[in-house]
Amino acid sequence: AAPGQVEIDRYRDGQHVKRFTRNQVRALLRATSGADEPSRRMHAAILLAINTGCQNEDIQTLRFKHIDWRRGWYNQQ
Repeated sequence: AAPGQVEIDRYRDGQHVKRFTRNQVRALLRATSGADEPSRRMHAAILLAINTGCQNEDIQTLRFKHIDWRRGWYNQQ
């Protein structure tokens, strides 16, 4: 079962969360907006991290089977 907002908030409150500024995020996205394959992959990884809080290992091991497309959630367990 996917965690609810309470569990997510509890997890975040217990750890130091490093945040990027809006301008830093925009710069990262601009720097990876190229048409070549590595740029597209990095751009997708940055968007995934920004929108879900995924970290490097989460993104590297992500597979289609981990995504619940109907409910808009992912679970790698």
